[in-house]
Amino acid sequence: MHVLVLGRDGPQFVHEEHPLHEEHQAYMDRWLPRLLARGPLLSPDEHEGSVHVVRVDDPHMGHAFAFEEPFAAAGWYAAVTVTPYLPLTDGTMWDRPRAPRGTRSSFVTATSTPGGTYDDWVFAGSLLDADGLVVGFAGALDLTEHEAAARVPGAEVSRWRRGGRDQEV
Repeated sequence: MHVLVLGRDGPQFVHEEHPLHEEHQAYMDRWLPRLLARGPLLSPDEHEGSVHVVRVDDPHMGHAFAFEEPFAAAGWYAAVTVTPYLPLTDGTMWDRPRAPRGTRSSFVTATSTPGGTYDDWVFAGSLLDADGLVVGFAGALDLTEHEAAARVPGAEVSRWRRGGRDQEV
């Protein structure tokens, strides 16, 4: 099974250089074989949250991944959600083509799954309830927020960037 973990920064989140940022990277390094996607949500001037899609053995493992993560454990997030997730794209975000340097990307959530194919999505999947029923959609596209919103009408769209040590800042 997979889960989508969404952490929203709280007022205590430290945006400047801090040892906890390296602890977060080291934690993610240990989970890398299970990660399908990761990256920060961005406001016009700073980090405003984190997105992770991870393969887990059971819901308990998903909860542990989310709440043992250093930012969550330190109380830097105002909210953390863990939602069962059914991938609609093959592979991981690292298997997908990279957009040209400088291209903006967007994270999209919606109450219904958009039609069509997902070949051009960085990652995409259905959000599930505890019974496995589809209750929404989440994914990322290499499009501006405006372009992504036009692509998925009625969606909530945030600026997003691929995360990880090998990604440009």
